[in-house]
Amino acid sequence: MRRTAAAFFLLALVGVAAAAPISVGQTLTGQRFEWRRGYNQRWKGTYGQYEATLTAGTTYEIFTSDVVAGSTSDPYLYVMSTAEQILAQDDDSGGNNNARIVFTPSATGTYWVRLRAYSKNRYGFCSLTVREQAPPPPPTEVVIGPGDVLNGQIFEWRTAFASRSDGTYGQYRIDMVANTVYTFETSDSVGGGNDTYLYLLNSTFTVVRYDDDSGAGYHSRLTFQPAADGTYYLRLRAYSQGASGTCRLTCTGSAGVPGNPLEPDLIVWPDRLRDAYISNEGGRKLMRFSNGVPNIGRGPLEVYGVVDAVGNTQAYQVVYNDSGSQTTYLVGTFSFAGHETHNHWHLDDFALYELRSTGGTLVRGDKVSFCLMDVTRYDASLPGSPASSAYTCSNQGISVGWADIYGASLDGQFIDVTGVADGTYQLVSIVDPLGRLRESNKTNNSAQVTVTISGNSVTVQP
Repeated sequence: MRRTAAAFFLLALVGVAAAAPISVGQTLTGQRFEWRRGYNQRWKGTYGQYEATLTAGTTYEIFTSDVVAGSTSDPYLYVMSTAEQILAQDDDSGGNNNARIVFTPSATGTYWVRLRAYSKNRYGFCSLTVREQAPPPPPTEVVIGPGDVLNGQIFEWRTAFASRSDGTYGQYRIDMVANTVYTFETSDSVGGGNDTYLYLLNSTFTVVRYDDDSGAGYHSRLTFQPAADGTYYLRLRAYSQGASGTCRLTCTGSAGVPGNPLEPDLIVWPDRLRDAYISNEGGRKLMRFSNGVPNIGRGPLEVYGVVDAVGNTQAYQVVYNDSGSQTTYLVGTFSFAGHETHNHWHLDDFALYELRSTGGTLVRGDKVSFCLMDVTRYDASLPGSPASSAYTCSNQGISVGWADIYGASLDGQFIDVTGVADGTYQLVSIVDPLGRLRESNKTNNSAQVTVTISGNSVTVQP
């Protein structure tokens, strides 16, 4: 929006510019950001005020981009109420000095977005975007091969799709070798009428084979021998429209030997519990601490998510076998709500934190979720430990010999000790407290340190 010099002078006299409207989903280009010398507070001034109508409970992403420096290339963002109460602010979370705010309003109404320069008496130009933040889609296409056994697989036929072979769920990719006989079979179905349906499609997504009830009961059994090497897609559906259930899916072929499982072995890194401190937040007294979970097993911990018919993201663990095949297990759920600022999924109930009295009585405890990733090398001598990290928050897991570390300042990294009497306690961390994950050893999933709480301080004992 352009203004004349006279208009700028008039606005300077009244102190705050009239808010320019910005709609959700809109990007405004060439927006001026500055912090004028006459204003001691960054959020006051005459430039870069925008009015947005936001809905309660919806998460929005507000960010700058395409910066063109006048005297600076460092913008600063505020989200404020119309009563000029600061609700959120950010300097550089968008990378390259760009500002980025993730904000979920508690009430529907009008909010102000204010765009400023970081340094006083500096200015520049940028694009400003306000949009809803959508969760990143979890992966839904799984690669399978001979010897693979996939447990708890979702089969459904959504009412929105007229054709059974269409849809968005239950798709698997397999790279077939010419003249090899491949067999795909369902079993152990639960729900959905216990009636599965299989389709095999070629690389152009043309159906080349399908089966309804060739397996036991209403289970499907599909056999196919390709004439040439190529990529094919298997789709698993329910027989009846609107039905949904889970089943086991197996693939056999020339190399269809399951082999021995290379399972992970998760432990708690006790040294990572030793940075405990007290933080008073929102009227609560929190004991914050970090947590570390190394994998000392024969194989990686690897998980992925698939959305089910009612919108929940089911979590599956992949266990690799020494034959090169894999077995998957349904091990829980993923959550995005509450982790919007991270913009990634968290595996629910991955850890449990407890504060116990010296006599062993539970004082406080809470389960927390994790985004699983390789953060730091724990033991490079373990067989199969990769030299570099393999897992991130978009490809979740923990490699052999690596550890996932959660810093004390992150969400969920605390026990609420409001009202807890001063004294000596045991701070306990338990990984996979519900025992859902497949591991080679479940007897080493906890560690503890002794802490002494005194007022607003905590001391970790040697």
